[in-house]
Amino acid sequence: MTEHRYPGRSLVGDYFRGGSGLVITCALLAMANMLSVFQYIMIGLALLFAGFVLRTLQRHLTIYSVSDTGLRAQGPLGREIAWSDLADLRLRYFATRRDRKAGWFQLTLRSGTAKLSLDSELDDFDTVLEHAADAARRNRLALSEATTENLASTGFAVEPASRVDTPPEPA
Repeated sequence: MTEHRYPGRSLVGDYFRGGSGLVITCALLAMANMLSVFQYIMIGLALLFAGFVLRTLQRHLTIYSVSDTGLRAQGPLGREIAWSDLADLRLRYFATRRDRKAGWFQLTLRSGTAKLSLDSELDDFDTVLEHAADAARRNRLALSEATTENLASTGFAVEPASRVDTPPEPA
């Protein structure tokens, strides 16, 4: 069994962005004199930033355990997926530059009762991806074309039982 978590250095930026947005929106809200549309917008933005900070905290506190039997998220909102129960795997790539040379992957795993989403900022993400790809192969999952291409680009090629005809995902 291996344990994985999001490194603090990868979360610092999220804490800063969320905290800064929360402070700015709350300051603007405090300076407004009467209840107006502006205040409602600031309240909505403050709630959005607060949710982002809470989501970052949840990622910071969660430890992912990978074994030959499954993946377990231990921490707030923890879940577990047994590899034998894996029903869906999606690997999406989000580019941060036009030439698509910089970006990150998001891995979404689903069983009948649970869903886990991880991104490539997770330490040793490749180990998790390798176990997930092996489980998809063993379970003969039908994967989308984009997921199959993204797996191949990471070195974990999977030839599923059949491909799903779904709208194209970002490659």
